[in-house]
Amino acid sequence: MWVEKQKNGNFKFVEQYIDPNKKGRNKYRRISVTFDRKTNRTIKEAERILAEKKAEKIAEFDSGVVKEMTFEEVMSEWEKLWENNVSAGSIKTWKNCQKPRIRKEIDTSRLITSFSEKEISILLEKMLYKENFSNSFVGAIKSKLNAIFKHAYKYNYLSNPLNFTLLDVQWKKTRTSIEKKYLDDDELEKVLAFMYRRNRIVGLACELQVLTGLRIGELLALRKRDIMSDDDKYYLDINGTMVKREDGATVRQNFTKTPDSMRKIVLNKRATEICMALPVYNSDDDYLFAGKFGKPISYSLVGHYFAQCRKEVDIDKDLVSHTLRHTHVSKLAELGIPLYVISKRVGHHDAKTTSNIYLHVTKKAEGKYNDIISKL
Repeated sequence: MWVEKQKNGNFKFVEQYIDPNKKGRNKYRRISVTFDRKTNRTIKEAERILAEKKAEKIAEFDSGVVKEMTFEEVMSEWEKLWENNVSAGSIKTWKNCQKPRIRKEIDTSRLITSFSEKEISILLEKMLYKENFSNSFVGAIKSKLNAIFKHAYKYNYLSNPLNFTLLDVQWKKTRTSIEKKYLDDDELEKVLAFMYRRNRIVGLACELQVLTGLRIGELLALRKRDIMSDDDKYYLDINGTMVKREDGATVRQNFTKTPDSMRKIVLNKRATEICMALPVYNSDDDYLFAGKFGKPISYSLVGHYFAQCRKEVDIDKDLVSHTLRHTHVSKLAELGIPLYVISKRVGHHDAKTTSNIYLHVTKKAEGKYNDIISKL
């Protein structure tokens, strides 16, 4: 123990101990107590208090729990880190929909250590069947809870992680076929023909989305500087997305939805032709898909044409811009490209829909080849 005299005249009694979870010089930690004077009595009292504090710290490390935290405290701490790596749209959905629902379903003043996998399973099933929320919404809640509990374990607020992969949740059986999430060749031809008739720029954007698998926000955020070439090959540098601000304005965000979405993708011949067929650019910051005054075309314009297409084109599919992204996944799966390569190209770390489309298409192809083989 040593003593440090403070500027205000007080005396800080300091003790050092070793944090077993750290290495090198960072493993040393301090605890202290302050008195207004330095006497034999205060020295003995400081030694007693510091010994108790040191014992408490060591006991915390032995138990694996550094600090008792409520769910609310852990959620707030996780949220600050998470917000730095996601889009404004994801943050808005979290704050307006998911976070309020979690607070309604869970007593967030409870200690994070008091929760169990079984309790979370029951909670999610209650949301599905008693409160009639969709699989996708409850899945998003499950994902956020998983991230929060992982954060708690990472920072030693939990001695053991909750294993969300083992949650025995009985999900609703949905009638929507995976085939409704992507287009076959005939359907794609009809959709692109409709878009080109209505608006050439939107038509080019839709075709490029099919050829690249970009999210619509990533596509609309593309600028001249994002087209790159190397060894006679062209690439797109995906480094941003268009987002809607709270005031309704659409602006470019200089990072993508998730860190995995920051990527470079190679373009085939037709995708390169589309990029080169777009209007002449005056600046590297000019948007590829822009209107008359150089402003990027909006989400609402693309959504408007898809709404018209659903009315006028006879296709029994979930026809939105994201359907074209799923169509790209199906085309790559048909070519036999591995799932991990597809996931990297479309900027997914772990996506259920991408996996389902891949498995569906490859299984369909396997059945086709089995029929051919049986004719040998």
